[in-house]
Amino acid sequence: MKPNEAASPVEALDGLFQAIRTEAETNPEFAHRIARALKMNIMFRGDEALLLVDPVLVADQGQLEFRKTFTSFSVQDLKKIATEHNLATSSDLRRFRSDNAKPKLIDLMWNGAVSKLRDVRHA
Repeated sequence: MKPNEAASPVEALDGLFQAIRTEAETNPEFAHRIARALKMNIMFRGDEALLLVDPVLVADQGQLEFRKTFTSFSVQDLKKIATEHNLATSSDLRRFRSDNAKPKLIDLMWNGAVSKLRDVRHA
């Protein structure tokens, strides 16, 4: 459809939602803002989730959902997420090397995310 061509309401909405989907897929910050605006529980799982997951947003859904979400990632990915979201220092993360350490790493991330969540709520 050309820009000046008339469209039905459904066609116009389809174009709008496609633009939003495309932007959310390529812009994690935009995806986070949309998820927060929806005020819904968003499930982050799988490879695509690595780009979009926000530990603070997931922590707001509770500890059980936090554990479910982050158990699906490798230790290496968890360390990357923790670093990118400033949930732990590099020296904190050095001790986590194997999958056996994953539960303790998730605990560390949970504590950091809950702390940030408190900061956001009290700001």
